[in-house]
Amino acid sequence: MTKGNQNPAFKALGLPRLRLPSRNWCIFWSILGGTLGSIVYDKYQQKHIRTLQMAKVDHLSHAQVPFNMMPRKITVFIAPPPSDYLEETLRVFRKYVKPLLNSAGLDFEIYTEERQGDIRFKVAEDIRALRREALSPNADENKSERSIWNKVSSKLSKSQNSEEDEPLVKMSEKISVKDIIGITLYNKNDEVVREDQLVRSPEDAGGVICIGRGAFKEFMNGIHEGLLGPLEEPVRDEPGAIESNELKAEQSSIVNTTESEFISEEQPRDTSNEPPTDPSNAPQDIPSATSDEPTKEGEEDDEKPKKKGPLPFIYPEDYANAQLAPELDLSRPILDKNGVPILYHQPVLVLRQFNIPGFLRTPERLWRFFTKRFQAKYYCSKTENLVLSRKHPMTIRDRELAVEEERDWPKKWVKNAKERNSEWVRPFEFDDRVIRHMWVVDDVQDEDHMSSVN
Repeated sequence: MTKGNQNPAFKALGLPRLRLPSRNWCIFWSILGGTLGSIVYDKYQQKHIRTLQMAKVDHLSHAQVPFNMMPRKITVFIAPPPSDYLEETLRVFRKYVKPLLNSAGLDFEIYTEERQGDIRFKVAEDIRALRREALSPNADENKSERSIWNKVSSKLSKSQNSEEDEPLVKMSEKISVKDIIGITLYNKNDEVVREDQLVRSPEDAGGVICIGRGAFKEFMNGIHEGLLGPLEEPVRDEPGAIESNELKAEQSSIVNTTESEFISEEQPRDTSNEPPTDPSNAPQDIPSATSDEPTKEGEEDDEKPKKKGPLPFIYPEDYANAQLAPELDLSRPILDKNGVPILYHQPVLVLRQFNIPGFLRTPERLWRFFTKRFQAKYYCSKTENLVLSRKHPMTIRDRELAVEEERDWPKKWVKNAKERNSEWVRPFEFDDRVIRHMWVVDDVQDEDHMSSVN
């Protein structure tokens, strides 16, 4: 339709002349509509995938359990991606992992880190605590008391004894509010137990989720350090320790010098034979205890612990020459103080991160932004395998779990990490004596969406 011509009927009705928008407006609305449509479609697919995966594990939350039974507990280790914030990884957990755990009625506990080495130290310290407990003289009694039924029977036997043998205790310790209002009238001696305490095999208890390649490395290094390393931190002759000792000695000498000057100034002295002093010739830059130098050194000391995490008790190159936890009986499952198999026996799920920083990789970042439905399928499917206990024994090949994530790490960060001997870029080794009793959650079998994710 030309600009000057108009349908007479439309003209009689008073309608304006109809015409197409200009070329630039067509391009603008096409790009905007396509972008918004892609985002809405991807959001819809993410929600659809998450709903389907939640429906597959929803039947576990409807199972009937005793009133004093606590659900299976999952331990989650979360590490921030390199050169980014922890919130990026927490968003992945809240969006894809947590809904499935809640749908299955499972309990979970989250451990995060602010610096490299915190996860490794936590895992290793828990194992070292069990080894120290095994060395105590009352270790056998402590092991027998871990069983919940032994605790119940011991309480019953105590209640049958005469009241004369009982020591004097407070009334609040003998009678609780639950006894008064009748909540525990018929189940007074039933204590709370966990589902993980009653499993037939230790690998069926709980589960471990490591979100990020760095979290997986620290977790496995912590297992090796706890079982192969010493119980106490070894004496180190490192440059950092030498520098810190020299710094402390220098500070102490400054303080002693200042105290001696202060004492000598307080003592009266004969100034009759001294020449008069000229205020203009007085020194201006005399260091003192209140100068800026000691303050700056103190500030640097406060910043140093934040940059460097706890050092390992043993390094991967020393695994082969170390003895495997002589204090523990590894022929049977190792239980914690609650009678639950420790993380060493529980199946491990490793989830990679898809965080790509940097301006030069913007096209790849845009592609992953518009196709997050593939990431949702990846996270939800692997979490489903953990919930349904689909696992296999750990092997040396499992060192490569989530290794694709390392290709997304910034090159500049990796270079600086190697110079600092960072834990995430050190050699990652497994010891066969340690991993022979460990289990790994099965990988996703859908190769189509895995190729799209990578």
